[in-house]
Amino acid sequence: MVLFGLLGIYFFGQFVSYYLQGSYFNQQYFFHLHLSTITETWRAYYPQFLTFIGWMGCLMAVLWFSRSERTLEHKPFYLSFLVLVLALAFDPGLRDKAITTAQTVFHIEDGGLVSVDFGELGLNQHAMQLNDLDSIDWEGLYLHEAALNFNEASAAKPGKNLLLIFMEGFDRLYTDETVFPGLTPNLKALNAEGWQLERLMPVAGSSWTMGGLVSSLCGTPLLHQWHFGGNNIMFTNFLNRARCLPDVLHDAGYEQTFMGGASLKFAGKGHFLKTHSYDAVYGSKTLRKRLPASAKVGDWGLYDDDLLDLAARSSIGFQS
Repeated sequence: MVLFGLLGIYFFGQFVSYYLQGSYFNQQYFFHLHLSTITETWRAYYPQFLTFIGWMGCLMAVLWFSRSERTLEHKPFYLSFLVLVLALAFDPGLRDKAITTAQTVFHIEDGGLVSVDFGELGLNQHAMQLNDLDSIDWEGLYLHEAALNFNEASAAKPGKNLLLIFMEGFDRLYTDETVFPGLTPNLKALNAEGWQLERLMPVAGSSWTMGGLVSSLCGTPLLHQWHFGGNNIMFTNFLNRARCLPDVLHDAGYEQTFMGGASLKFAGKGHFLKTHSYDAVYGSKTLRKRLPASAKVGDWGLYDDDLLDLAARSSIGFQS
């Protein structure tokens, strides 16, 4: 029962991973595998939670009621263990992950097999337990350690207002007039007045909500240990030694406000923002109270149009 129970949990966890992100277990999955994140997503994904309880209940019931002396006599324990091993061996997600890892660590060069050290690839970042910053392979991860010890005085000074809008999942394809004619005229007008970056590729630790937020504000991917406490970011209290854009603006005398439609507890977002000098941080719990009584709220929180309306109204008082 223990073996098949663990197998059932593994396969259901894999189902959740493919359901939410369309891929096998990865850094993003383990980052969100945290009690506070799970409780905050209950309203949006309670059918999946209930399905898991039913799935495990049915599995345990079948195993319990099918047991008998005759069953145990003809099907000893090692057969159950063999079924477990075969199930994992034929699991496509686990098999593909093993093949990809093997191809990364070993590759063919000039007709021979060349071994690649994990340290050269920076993979030991995820294989070891980190106890201090000296344990990080900065060069292997293409990072600069000086970013955490930046002591130079900032040249930033208070002046014009700064508005940052994070548009998650918004691809440049949506601004292509040949594909979506007339969809984003205002964005195209803004692009004509300013400049935009092209041919960007995300690095590991920057391709999900908190990873993108940290990367854009701090200039570093979101690194963390691969364990079940993913939101307990390493040992640095959510990158509190990094000097991020809001820290620079705070020193320059800016008053900073963050407004987000989702819960601040999800993925540790509120903790990160408060750690890095935001004066006021508002999430769904507070912003719901500012909506008209007729406004609808989704399972994740406020809808984008309502959030933008609230942000526009709040920013009137800060316009110069």
